[in-house]
Amino acid sequence: MPLIFSHHSMRKRLKVKRKVNNKLITADLHLIDGVREEYRWKIFPWLVEIGKREFCDSLYILGDIGDRKDHHPGSFVNRLISNFRLLLEVFKNIVVVKGNHDYDKDELTPFFDFISAIPNIQFVGEPTVIDGSLFLPHTRARVRKWNSFNLDKYSYVYLHTTVLGAKIHDSGYAIKEGFSIGDFKSFKNTMFISGDIHIPHNMSSNFMYVGSPYPIRFGDEYQGRVLLIKDEKATSINYNSLRKHIWKIKVKADSDIRQQLDKYKWNVGDYVKVEISLHPSEFHEYQGFRKYVSEFCKKNKLVLCSTEMKPIKSTRGTMRKTTTMRGVRADSILKEFCKQQKLSGEQLEIGKELL
Repeated sequence: MPLIFSHHSMRKRLKVKRKVNNKLITADLHLIDGVREEYRWKIFPWLVEIGKREFCDSLYILGDIGDRKDHHPGSFVNRLISNFRLLLEVFKNIVVVKGNHDYDKDELTPFFDFISAIPNIQFVGEPTVIDGSLFLPHTRARVRKWNSFNLDKYSYVYLHTTVLGAKIHDSGYAIKEGFSIGDFKSFKNTMFISGDIHIPHNMSSNFMYVGSPYPIRFGDEYQGRVLLIKDEKATSINYNSLRKHIWKIKVKADSDIRQQLDKYKWNVGDYVKVEISLHPSEFHEYQGFRKYVSEFCKKNKLVLCSTEMKPIKSTRGTMRKTTTMRGVRADSILKEFCKQQKLSGEQLEIGKELL
């Protein structure tokens, strides 16, 4: 006897099986298997959390999943595969677009092509249509490879490219190469979402950079995010967990360095980059200051990424190299001073620039 459903039970069943096709978009993860970049790997459990919360079926990563092109150790590959398996517990489909950091000299043999061997993960190395959207990976032959597509056909085009005028620094510095944004504005029915530029921002009403979800370089102040495509609309979801853990510190050697460092509210594991301002008369003390900073970070369990010296130009004016003092050239005096103080060649060159 055939199984018969009432109208009520059929409606209830259809409601339960309603198709949800929300998508989560991220880009420019720049993953590295190193202590200083450990914070970047925390994005994976967070993506799982957001994917569950927003009922996402698909995850798109728009290029530059790695940072060192094809120079990654086996430990990196194993860790990446483990994290992709974690993502697949939530996302039914994962698409990874080739970025400029995902291959070295030969773009036809990208390093991450192997992840396509994992079921439900597709690495896009050539222009590809997936679920009605067009994916355009990074290529050195953009005009030739992209011109064969009628972009008006697609509501969404996902790509990894550079557009003239894109903002690459919080100060507002814009890139001076790439496609003109006018090339994309003409496709009024198409939304372009791109990776490559780390700062999230919109170039026009139909072109946006998703941006990196976290700071990549010291001094980055932008708010990282991912994009949620829900009901064919793109909205931002901020990723906040790392913004307060990266420090770029400037200290002056003519005051108490210890007091300057103690004024910050450090957290165990914070990443620190220290810039020490020195007068020419203090150059010979740089190694001592550098050692103190290293010991301070070790004691407070901070990750010291670098210590740099920034020369302070004299306010009394500069002296040309040809200027003589009692018949002796100024650069000769500097050279003799550096020799007596056992300063490095780099410090000597900095001194010459200040003369």
